[in-house]
Amino acid sequence: MRPHRIIVVIDELNLHGFDPRTRHAIGDAFEHELARLFATPGPTQFQGAQIERLATPAIAVAAGTGAPALGARLAERVHGQVAAARPAAPPGRS
Repeated sequence: MRPHRIIVVIDELNLHGFDPRTRHAIGDAFEHELARLFATPGPTQFQGAQIERLATPAIAVAAGTGAPALGARLAERVHGQVAAARPAAPPGRS
């Protein structure tokens, strides 16, 4: 069986209230965890999904939360939002 291919393009990840020096560490952790989550069994639920914009609710984190933990929580939130999204119906179907 051929593995599924999922392409995720994120143009912008807005983080408010964090030290700008941690942005790369948060982004790297986010990317790693999101790739891991999408690689888990069951990706066919995303077949044909195209989401133009995804805004997740704010995430409350304790002071001192490290970049790896924050990146992982963000990835879990984004993955959950994508999983909850319904793919658009093919043209001619509703």
